Amino acid sequence: MWHTSVSGFGLSLATRRAKALQVLDGVGDAALGQWEELGDGVLHMRRRLTVVEAARVGDVRDVRGTPEAVHRFQKVQRYLPAGWTEID
Repeated sequence: MWHTSVSGFGLSLATRRAKALQVLDGVGDAALGQWEELGDGVLHMRRRLTVVEAARVGDVRDVRGTPEAVHRFQKVQRYLPAGWTEID
C-alpha cells in the first residue's frame, strides 16, 4: 500500500487532496482501492499497489502481536518520540 500525509497551516482540504494525489501520481492503482482520512488537519491518503508492484513486493504477512513485531519495534524505538514504550 502506498501512503502519503499532507498538512499545512491554512491549506484547504482541496489543496491538501491535490497535493496528495500529486505525490501518488504514477504509483499504485486507485481503481483497486484508495482511502482518505482527515485527522488533526492532516490528510492521509492510502492507495493499493498495482498488480506489478504487488508481485515485486511478494507475499505480505501481518506480524502484529508476534515476537517479530516486538523485535522490529525495539530496533526503531530509539528514533521515536519520548513515551513510545509499547506497541499494540
